[in-house]
Amino acid sequence: MIAVIYQKSKCSNQSGICGKNDWFLKFSSSENHKKKSNIMNWLGSDNMDEQININFSSKELAINYAKKHNINYEIIEINQTKRRHKSYASNFNKPPL
Repeated sequence: MIAVIYQKSKCSNQSGICGKNDWFLKFSSSENHKKKSNIMNWLGSDNMDEQININFSSKELAINYAKKHNINYEIIEINQTKRRHKSYASNFNKPPL
């Protein structure tokens, strides 16, 4: 089973960057383990590893944890967005002619 080390991206309806530096280690789910209920058509699984989600403060700590416990891992990097600092007063500046 492979684990994925990733960093959550910011949702479009969030204005802040709280918790943006956290890294997560999560076991990837395999469709082979999924079972469909005949009555309700829900998907279920006997594999509880899919529910494990470990939080780390840095990518290096997550990698060290995976190596220490002999877990195969894959790192997913996200594109970092650049923040432009604006001031309220800049709304009233006249554009150059």
